[in-house]
Amino acid sequence: MAPWRPTDIEFVGLRDTIKSNAAAFLAPGEQIEAVIPAQMSPPAARSLIPPQRVTLVATDRRILVCKSGRYRITPVSELLAELPRDVQIGPVTGVWSQFNGLPMGLPLWIHRRFRNDVAAADAARPGAAVAW
Repeated sequence: MAPWRPTDIEFVGLRDTIKSNAAAFLAPGEQIEAVIPAQMSPPAARSLIPPQRVTLVATDRRILVCKSGRYRITPVSELLAELPRDVQIGPVTGVWSQFNGLPMGLPLWIHRRFRNDVAAADAARPGAAVAW
């Protein structure tokens, strides 16, 4: 048996893991354009209790709001809401940006780490302005 080496590990990116976990909620032929992890509680409350995490899955037809893990952002376990694809998520400003587009009336908080994912989702939505 050959000795184990760190190069024997195949690393999978965070977004790829979330996309593969969210594939169960897609309709046949639907393609994922972006995945955006978010949380339902304000960032200041994080020190008291772990936040409820959700994932926005932007597809070519709709935006899915899925429940995620409390301690990890990669699990996608339950469909909470479905939004039309023309909903604008961004722009993300500051460290934490608030998104108020949920039908339940609850705000979501998106970290600036995912601002490129928000920009990609907004650029791919129907009717988005094309930057020349």
